[in-house]
Amino acid sequence: MTNVNNSQNYEDDSNYRLPKNARPIRYDLLLAPDLNKAVFTGSVVVELEIQETSSSITCNGAELEVIGASISNSALSSLDDSVGEIKSAKNDIDETLERLTFNFETPIEPGRWFLKINFQGILNDKLRGFYKSTFVDETGNERIIATTHCEATDARRAFPCWDEPDLKAVFSVKLDVDQDLVAISNWPETKSDALEGNKKRVFFGDTIKMSTYLVAFIVGPMEVSSPRVVDGIELRVIHVPGKSHMAPFALDIGEHSLKFFAEYFDIPYPGKKLDLIALPDFAFGAMENLGAVTFRETALLADPITASRSDYERVADVVAHEIAHMWFGDLVTMKWWNGIWLNEAFATFMEMLCVDAFRPDWERWVTFGLSREAAMGIDSLANTRPIEFPVRHPSEAEGMFDVLTYQKGAAVLRMLEQFISPEVFRDGIRDYLKTHAYSNTETSDLWDALESASKRGVLPEGVKEAIPVREMMDSWIFQGGYPLVSVKYENSKLSLSQSPFQLNPNKDKGEIGNTWLVPVKLSNTSKDGTVAASLSLVLESEPVLNGDGENRLDTSGISDGSYLSANTGGTGFYRVLMDASLSKNFISSFGARPTLERFNYVCDAFATTIAGLSSIEEFMKVIEAIGKSGEKDSNVWAVIASALKLFEKTLGEADQEILARASSKLISRTLNELTWQHKSSEPENYRTLRNLLLSIGGTIGKNQEIIKKSQELFEKSINSDEKLDPDLASAILETVATNGGESDYEAILNHYKTPDSPQDEQRHLFALALFRDSDLIERTLDLSMTEVRTQNAPFLIQSMLIIKSSQKATFEFLEANYQKMSEAFPSPTISRMLDGLRGLSTLDESGNAPLSSRAVKFIEQNPPHSGKKTVDQALERL
Repeated sequence: MTNVNNSQNYEDDSNYRLPKNARPIRYDLLLAPDLNKAVFTGSVVVELEIQETSSSITCNGAELEVIGASISNSALSSLDDSVGEIKSAKNDIDETLERLTFNFETPIEPGRWFLKINFQGILNDKLRGFYKSTFVDETGNERIIATTHCEATDARRAFPCWDEPDLKAVFSVKLDVDQDLVAISNWPETKSDALEGNKKRVFFGDTIKMSTYLVAFIVGPMEVSSPRVVDGIELRVIHVPGKSHMAPFALDIGEHSLKFFAEYFDIPYPGKKLDLIALPDFAFGAMENLGAVTFRETALLADPITASRSDYERVADVVAHEIAHMWFGDLVTMKWWNGIWLNEAFATFMEMLCVDAFRPDWERWVTFGLSREAAMGIDSLANTRPIEFPVRHPSEAEGMFDVLTYQKGAAVLRMLEQFISPEVFRDGIRDYLKTHAYSNTETSDLWDALESASKRGVLPEGVKEAIPVREMMDSWIFQGGYPLVSVKYENSKLSLSQSPFQLNPNKDKGEIGNTWLVPVKLSNTSKDGTVAASLSLVLESEPVLNGDGENRLDTSGISDGSYLSANTGGTGFYRVLMDASLSKNFISSFGARPTLERFNYVCDAFATTIAGLSSIEEFMKVIEAIGKSGEKDSNVWAVIASALKLFEKTLGEADQEILARASSKLISRTLNELTWQHKSSEPENYRTLRNLLLSIGGTIGKNQEIIKKSQELFEKSINSDEKLDPDLASAILETVATNGGESDYEAILNHYKTPDSPQDEQRHLFALALFRDSDLIERTLDLSMTEVRTQNAPFLIQSMLIIKSSQKATFEFLEANYQKMSEAFPSPTISRMLDGLRGLSTLDESGNAPLSSRAVKFIEQNPPHSGKKTVDQALERL
């Protein structure tokens, strides 16, 4: 008998943490999915350690129907009943709290017990728990894959379990599937037995102790690559049929990552095999299931003919990120969801280290500057948040999957690593992982390990005392925002001070903090590029005066043109505002500075201009000087492109032609030097730069030569077998769509429906969002609710909210269809879609922004279920 209770109270601890009277030791799980009917049946025996005499046991369960349950003090099997004392159980379901409670007529005593539960459920279409993914095969038939995504708290939708990260257990999985289907789980297959009805039962080995959110099982008509053996571990790529030619690059970066992390952490890979699985439908980028990592296809597969350099970089990043999790997250796991930021921030940091070692010519730490800058943009809003904040109900953790967790978290770790030294940082990480292997930790455990390592290491030049790592990092983790470091040079003395940086200082500070322990790296460089002096210091609340005393930097030469850097190496997560004389010296020697320092200078100049701390005229002088210099770094140009796009949104129609001419002129020198043709001798960065400059020229710049040649290359590609250069494809498609009409739309739409690769499909899909004709905009919006996969549709709508020509129609479409979207799209993507509201800048004749006020009212009437902070940030940026 099953009782249903819709409780509402989330206030006390018992409503978001399971009772402590039972702790799982091992799960013996059998699942039988029926792909055609989109249902599954299952049986699980959970070996439990009962802590106290109990009349009931409570675990998690959602969207499951319990058929029967019993408990025994002797071992049971998911395949049959066993001997021993068996007590039947009645179960209650709390749908709101997603819990199953099993009640016993007579209490069970402390000790080892075995709870058996028979259940059934649905293969949902929400891309969470145990869900179905579909694709059309080469014969035109729709095929189905059953797969899982359990983070943060969706394992409970696949089987009854103790769905909390610190309740680690061993998992033994068996899958009953059709004979012709591939079955995958976390551990290697140990055997396969034939069953009646053309079925088979696939057995998998016992896992290490791990959290429920890492459990995975995938069943479907898929292809498996030949294994590549890496230090005794079989590495495979699994994908839908017909895409085997897209797997080799993933194997290459997978092999490199396994070797790199095993050496860096000084711990062997904790699994027994590693499968990288590309899925047609996946709500996130990838998921670090131990031994069975799942991905969006665009994040794993790369067609050697159509993949751009950026596509390869994306695949490398995501594969390295997920493999880093095998140690940091899977082997050692946070105790509760407030610590999820550290899992993701550290994996992001490690992905950069790994990919930088894999392809040094990509200069991955330089390109990471763009991601870090995106985080700094959000972190300067009143609606920012601390990197780590208290999490009560697990749904609150969904707000942590954003740029502040991934990019700010990784940037702060990089800042610390570079300050205490990479060797000391690595030693601290090794100590942390070895100490806490197979268990759970708090953030402070990591800081303690790093502080201990720093005390054993050599102090940075200029630092006279042991670095208080925990105190320093607490100042960055537990308050939002970051500092503006102001630097002045007067009367031959250098002074530094800090203050909170806020993009809109007219607003309340909100969650932006007050002071930080800022690890500052200073250097004074002569005109010829020679570093004359360098110094590291921890800037606290009081200003630092570089006069007499220990913390002194040799500033000789500044009056004669030597230039100062207050963020040497460019790894500090803070902005720098230099006085006029220091700034003049820096810009006069701009090309001689390291790339990341040049990038930071432009970012800081743009941000301080928006904040009203410097003038637009000063910023325009900076970008004009960069344009004339022939700057060749794509990251610096990406900041300039962001500024130009902002100008395009805010300027009236009368000024658009002026902006177009200025933009076209700005890029002319660098683009003329690059030309359209890639040269074998040029740096890898030039591929990205060429694409970016052509995009600026063909869209904002309205450059007729670029528009004409883009159209010619596009038409040639659709009328022949000659494909677009993958490193120019996005710029060409953006130019054609921005300036094109219905025939261009039809051609791009047709290619979207028959793509050469997952990345090719995505490029053509998002090009559809750029057409400016109102009828074509409506067609794209209709596609978002009919033909576009639900994993992509929210991001298509997000982009159309940002684009000036489509935002009004898109917002009205959003208003009319929001309920349908909320039901159809994966829950975590709704706030990402609403993030596009930040782009609503259309002004009426009076200079007001009517869409902005409508957007605020719309959110008041339709508050998001999760990701509220992301939406608040979008509204603040209106």
